[in-house]
Amino acid sequence: MEDAVIRFDQEQRAWKDWELKAASKYGEATIKSLQFQKDYLSHLEGLEIKYRSTANKYEHVELNILRAKRRETEKVLYPNLLMRLGYRFMRSREMKTAAVAFMESYLSTIDQLKNTLRKKGFVGLEDHLSREIRANQAEFRIPITLQVSETERMLYEFRFCKDTDNGYVIDDIKATLYGKEASARKSMSYNSVSADLSMKQIYNLLSGRAIQKADTWVMLDINDRDAEGNLKPKLFNRDYGFSIEKLVERSGIKGMDDPNLKRELIDNLRQGDSIKVTIGRALVDIEANPVHNSLDKPEVVIARRQEQMQLALQKKPELEEVKKSQSVKMRVG
Repeated sequence: MEDAVIRFDQEQRAWKDWELKAASKYGEATIKSLQFQKDYLSHLEGLEIKYRSTANKYEHVELNILRAKRRETEKVLYPNLLMRLGYRFMRSREMKTAAVAFMESYLSTIDQLKNTLRKKGFVGLEDHLSREIRANQAEFRIPITLQVSETERMLYEFRFCKDTDNGYVIDDIKATLYGKEASARKSMSYNSVSADLSMKQIYNLLSGRAIQKADTWVMLDINDRDAEGNLKPKLFNRDYGFSIEKLVERSGIKGMDDPNLKRELIDNLRQGDSIKVTIGRALVDIEANPVHNSLDKPEVVIARRQEQMQLALQKKPELEEVKKSQSVKMRVG
């Protein structure tokens, strides 16, 4: 069942509010003046131009009522019948042209948003997006939930706002990764213009991995959140010296003599993927790790360092015993 939605109710209320303010501030004679009546007629014609082609049945009824008001206003402005018919004929042609242009712009806005979402990896939103744009709100949100594994799901929330040309743009996106435990929830919010990220890049960032944008590597800092609980980015620019190409060159990964495989591997690492590769006889997981200037996962690097520290601590008493023995020999000698 079609909802009883009148998209231009808000515009009508805004006009009524302005009319009351004008009457209060400048007197009743102002809103009865010919200039004010011309402005009112232009307002009504604008509603016809914007909504006639896409109106639902309730809006068609409302527009027919407003058309009767247009005719009444035309009589006030053009009491002469011939002048009134001439104006109506000329204006109807102009309104038809304007309506076609508006419809083209409307469809173009939808196509542009669909293409933007498709490039980011989001598909199947066309009908939802079209309904929201038809509703003509100042802003609206579209949530999307994706199950990415048995224990993880991603929630993406797009916020769309009107721009200066009365079209719609993606104002910001909030992404949240939910793990098996409630405490595993991690969120980030970003502007789609300043941070052009794909669905895969967002997931990889929230999974704790780094991605490369231009000459900068980006990670999310799990220890730094904004007031809304979103993880803040941590940046590693070119001067930091992290080079994925050099690390791959000296990694000993099997198959890197094939330039196509090598290029594909590097591209995937730049996107933040965790990849299984063969090094020697071992199958290992690698990822871009700018923090430790490595292809190893951070937990692997940390575990290795802890192991090295434990070995060093174990060897310390032995070294001290050797030093004592050498010292005694030197005194006896």
